Amino acid sequence: MAGFQIVLVSIISLVAVTPLLSGGAELATEVCKQTKDFDFCHAWIYSEPNAATADRYELVDIVIRKAYSNASDTKDYIASHMKSAVGNESESLKKCVGDYNKAIQSLSQLLNDLNSETYDTIDDLSLDVEGSVRDCEQVSQNSSIIYERNEEMLKLANICYVVSKLFE
Repeated sequence: MAGFQIVLVSIISLVAVTPLLSGGAELATEVCKQTKDFDFCHAWIYSEPNAATADRYELVDIVIRKAYSNASDTKDYIASHMKSAVGNESESLKKCVGDYNKAIQSLSQLLNDLNSETYDTIDDLSLDVEGSVRDCEQVSQNSSIIYERNEEMLKLANICYVVSKLFE
């Protein structure tokens, strides 16, 4: 009987600890608590069905891929508005397309580093993403065309930076 109780306690302990080992909802929530906008982060991360059960590697992969997609969509959005822009606005938007290309390149490198288990530069690359978006923001002078998209991308860059710290 004592042997059965030991086995039962062991099984219960293993079941209780397993979610903590895998990360999941607790990990994603802890990451969001460290960002500049918890509510945005939480809604954004949990829009991905796998986020609730993700370990640190999977969570970083989810965040970077979603940020990459957002940066690509934003670049395309800006490029589509270049056709109707004139003068300084046209030049600003052209510069922003280049800045978003840099952000996309940094996010691509983040994915490559993650896939090759090279974690020593992922925090710096996350900061590069933020810097590229800030460069766009500066030249666009808060253009109403791209202001909200820049603000969202800055929040995503912040989330990328926070998840990159999971590998320190």
